Amino acid sequence: MTVQAANGDQMVCKSMCKGLRWKMQGISFQADVFIINLSNCEMVLGIQWLSLLGDILYNYKHLWMSFDWQGQQILLKGKNPPKFQSIELKQLSALVQNGQPVEDYLIYSLQFMEVEGGSKGLNPQFQGATAASLQSLLASYQDVFQEPTGLPPQRDHDHQIPLKTGSEAVNLRPYRYSGLQKDNLERMVAEMLDTGIIRTSNSPFASPVILVKKRDSTWRLCVDYHALNQLTIKDKYPIPMIEELLEELVGATIFSKIDLKSGYHQIRMAAGEEYKTAFRTYNGHYEFLVMPFGLTNAPALFRAS
Repeated sequence: MTVQAANGDQMVCKSMCKGLRWKMQGISFQADVFIINLSNCEMVLGIQWLSLLGDILYNYKHLWMSFDWQGQQILLKGKNPPKFQSIELKQLSALVQNGQPVEDYLIYSLQFMEVEGGSKGLNPQFQGATAASLQSLLASYQDVFQEPTGLPPQRDHDHQIPLKTGSEAVNLRPYRYSGLQKDNLERMVAEMLDTGIIRTSNSPFASPVILVKKRDSTWRLCVDYHALNQLTIKDKYPIPMIEELLEELVGATIFSKIDLKSGYHQIRMAAGEEYKTAFRTYNGHYEFLVMPFGLTNAPALFRAS
C-alpha cells in the first residue's frame, strides 16, 4: 500500500510484521506493524497502536501519557527538546575573558562543499561556486577584511558641527565611575589613542562620557553630546519616499551589503571642527579626529556619504 507522509511525500509499504515485540522505557509492547523505510526515526506509533490502549490521559506541557496496559498503569514520559540560541564570536570571547563556563556551547563551522548534480536549495547563479573559487575571491579582496589602521582620508563630506549664533562652549564635569568602569574606560581611551582616532585636547568644549553595558557583557564608550546637540543647527531635508527608492531597484537581481568596522569612524571630522567633539574623563581631556557616535547630524551624513 502507499503511505503519505506529513510533508506530502509518498512511500510504498510492501510488507507487514505481525506480533512485533518491542520495549519502550522498560515496558514491553506487542502489535502488528508495517515496514516502511524511515530515515529519521526508528518507529512511528500511530492511531492503530493508540487504539489498543483504551482511555489515555495526556499532559502535553510536561510531555507524559498515562494508560492501562495488560492490567498495569503505565506512565510514559517524553523529553523536552533542547533550546538552541546562536552566539557571536565576540560574545563568546567576552564570556571566556570573564571566566564564565562555556561547556554548554556548541561551535559549528560552515564550509562550502561540492555536491554531485548541483547544490540543492541554492540559487542557480551560485551553484558553480566551490570552496577553491571562494578562497580565491576572498584572497583577491584580502585588504577589505583586515582591521582598519590609521585615519580615513579627508573627503568633501567631512563632518561639521554648525552652532547657533551666540552659542557658548559646552563644558561639563565628568560623571562618577566605579572602579571597574574606570579600568575599562582607561583601556578604551588607550586603544583609541593607539589607533589615532582621538588625541589629547585643550578645547573649551568638554562633554561627559558614559559607559553602556552591551549584550555580550562588554562596555561601549559613549559621549553624552546632549548639551552640544541642543546648540547644533539641525540638518533638515525631506525623507525619500519608499516608492521612489523601490523604483531605483527595478531589474536588480543581486544585492550585497557590507558591515563596516565602527562605521561612523570611516568619516573624518572637518579640519578645525575637532575641538567641538572634545570629551573629558576623570584622567584626561580628548577630542575626536573622526565622526563620533551621538552627534545630532551624524546619522544623516553617514547615510549621505
